[in-house]
Amino acid sequence: MAAQKEMIRIRLKAYDRSLHTISLGFCAPVPQMVLTPMINDFYEGMTISADMKDDRDFPSRLLDGTYQLAVTHFPLDKEEFYCRKCGEEQLFLSVPPDSSLAFYPEIRLSDLDGLSVLLFSRIGFWMDMVKEKAPRAHFMLMVQRSSFTELVEHSDYPCFSSSYYIKRGDMPSRRVNIPIADEESRASYYLSCLKENKKRFDPLFGQMREDTIS
Repeated sequence: MAAQKEMIRIRLKAYDRSLHTISLGFCAPVPQMVLTPMINDFYEGMTISADMKDDRDFPSRLLDGTYQLAVTHFPLDKEEFYCRKCGEEQLFLSVPPDSSLAFYPEIRLSDLDGLSVLLFSRIGFWMDMVKEKAPRAHFMLMVQRSSFTELVEHSDYPCFSSSYYIKRGDMPSRRVNIPIADEESRASYYLSCLKENKKRFDPLFGQMREDTIS
């Protein structure tokens, strides 16, 4: 009984918040950067509250009302959810042209074992993936984006880059971007909400394409 009352309290609190706020969960930085302006345009006047983290618990957070929308790197195929693919992203390794890795046509994350690699700390689900696939790499975590960018620009340390930024030419010109062969380095993104909330978000889903994030 106490657990049931607590669940009712949580859902009522989430409902009251949802009248004024759209709460989102993002699994990675690129979806957050691409979709947040779109959501602001469609729901002008609403407060946008966003988290960016690993997405393993996003389905439960949609169900309990913590989030009204969520972007995951896996489809939510249970009947409670409305889910649409909204993009793709691939990771690359960015190295100086004189690096011993620069001549590889592609690499695997296990090739990073023993190397020191710059890594921005807020990358959502990518964090656990790269640590799992390269357990003996020395990741130098950077909390501030400006510090990370400066080190990438002025050091010879390898770092990760994204197909999104490469496509737009938004990477240091003196770097070589090497495709990563691991299947896990390619992500498809999915935007989801509860089916009961779909009507509210129809304008947003109506503009969503499979390559909105690309």
